[in-house]
Amino acid sequence: MKIILFADRLPPLIGGMETHAHYFAQYFKNKYELHIISRLDGKDILVNTDYQYIKHITLEDFLPKFKNDKTVLFFNSGRWIEKLHRIRELLPSAIMTYRTGGNEIIQSPLTIDIPVYAERKAYWREAINNTIDYLITNSDFTDRRLLEFGIKQSILRHVAGGIDPYTIREAIAKRSDTRKQYGIGPSDYLCVSCARFVPYKRTDFLIRSLAKCNAKVTLLLAGDGPLEAEMKELANSQPYSIRFLGNLAQKDAVALIAAADVYAQASTDLKKAVPGGCYIHTEGMGRSLLESICSGVPVVVTNCGAVSEYIGAENGALVNTEEEMAVAVDTLLNRKQLLIQNTEKYIAMYSFDRIFEEYISLWN
Repeated sequence: MKIILFADRLPPLIGGMETHAHYFAQYFKNKYELHIISRLDGKDILVNTDYQYIKHITLEDFLPKFKNDKTVLFFNSGRWIEKLHRIRELLPSAIMTYRTGGNEIIQSPLTIDIPVYAERKAYWREAINNTIDYLITNSDFTDRRLLEFGIKQSILRHVAGGIDPYTIREAIAKRSDTRKQYGIGPSDYLCVSCARFVPYKRTDFLIRSLAKCNAKVTLLLAGDGPLEAEMKELANSQPYSIRFLGNLAQKDAVALIAAADVYAQASTDLKKAVPGGCYIHTEGMGRSLLESICSGVPVVVTNCGAVSEYIGAENGALVNTEEEMAVAVDTLLNRKQLLIQNTEKYIAMYSFDRIFEEYISLWN
């Protein structure tokens, strides 16, 4: 079997898609013949498994080389949505697999000029339903959204998870060192959040919530985004310590999460109006939340999207208001040692090795 990974976002960029693409490439390069197609200046390129440029390609020249092989085409994003029919024509027997958290399909972006949202939705729906063999999702919530969107149930496959157990275990072992690195003492209370500063992540809600805690906490925020300056201004007016760390490499972000006493996030189901309709942008299965519970760190998160499928009383708290978040953080700050005993259970449930084995079972 040969695998062609289509991934427009790759390391050193940081995020859910980039992390999945990285571990996908590193896992499959030692098992099968793997090729990676990415994008540069709007054109398709071939890169190696260190994500270094090899050459520009055209799909018309490159893909027919695999017509006599069992070939998996794995789309790590919807960037190639406008080429799916042509790709299917070039490799009619390929196993075309697309992994999604749902938001990009619901949003339905296109480079061609179709300004009306309902028409863009129809374009995406038709392209996916008539070319993709397996549409991999990460939650029941995402499945329901896509069924409402009009995606065929027969192509949906639920494969939840995506954490690196080796990075998690190393981060747990170095917890004390990481806390020292950030100037956090053994008895200090540390809250961490790793998220982009964008509207649906609601970092402002989080900042205001922690000001209502009885405990004296330090909040470390990893990430960047268009609302960063606004969040820094809000942080300056708070009665507790807040530090902005910028983007962190994946390994450093996991180490930061494992060093926390509690992980907090305040995402919401954000309704966005566009010409011809509206859509909801929300959480599917947030990797930082999984990394937290796999590290034994309790999670306090607002109840939106799919988070209730994997966060609950056993590993954290679901909240709706700033006051509820403050109470939950106060309650959970001392629960970390109770959760450490469950780390291996969660690691087994959500590891990349397990989800990639599920991919292989689909393709075979």
